[in-house]
Amino acid sequence: MLRGLYSAATAMDAATTNQEIISHNLAYANVPGFRRSVMSFETFETRLQRQLASEPGAHLGTRVSQVKTDFQMGRLEQTGRPLDVALASPEGFFVLGGPDGPRYTRSGVFHIGEDGNLVTSTGVPVQGAGGPIAIPADASPSQIRIGTDGTVWVNENQVGQLDIVRFADPDRLQPTGTLSFSAPPDMPPEPAEVTVAQGMRESSNVSAVDELVRMIAGMRYFEASQRALRQLGETVHEHTNPQAG
Repeated sequence: MLRGLYSAATAMDAATTNQEIISHNLAYANVPGFRRSVMSFETFETRLQRQLASEPGAHLGTRVSQVKTDFQMGRLEQTGRPLDVALASPEGFFVLGGPDGPRYTRSGVFHIGEDGNLVTSTGVPVQGAGGPIAIPADASPSQIRIGTDGTVWVNENQVGQLDIVRFADPDRLQPTGTLSFSAPPDMPPEPAEVTVAQGMRESSNVSAVDELVRMIAGMRYFEASQRALRQLGETVHEHTNPQAG
């Protein structure tokens, strides 16, 4: 019976975690380049193996296996803005610089920073093949052209080329913010041959309708687990307090 209490309680805890993830996805559904998070539960086979191995906590019911990023591609939306660029393949990433090492993003909403370098909306420098991409001080955004291979031109002068990479196993990338990721040391980036589209943005891959459906289903799961916990609690109380009846 106590095992049943644990099972119901851990199910409620997992449902709460799932609701938090869904809420996070919905909060950033309209942010270009955002990638939704998804949660998976531990399989019965894995739980059984842990229980047979007498691993502590193996019997505690529902358990979250992992929370990972869904790297499915979002929609490409035309903006006409010269510093908006999108990758036409789901496997590529723009490379960002910074004091903590390279970061990787799908968001190609770029700007010209105060130092004249190409930066993200939060001021993080966008990396070119040879370092930051410097835009001449007298250049206007309308004079900037970005080729399908990522080369950056100001009028007729090439000023850099976007560094675009791919990874053998994107699921191992770790979020370092809303739109950026870091790679483990043993998974170096590889050059990616991806078509670059200027004047386009990639939307998030969040479907608000799908997330709301998941949220409602999660609420029902939480409520069912809560009812089970309450009923089990009442049963335990009756058995341990025979005078209560």
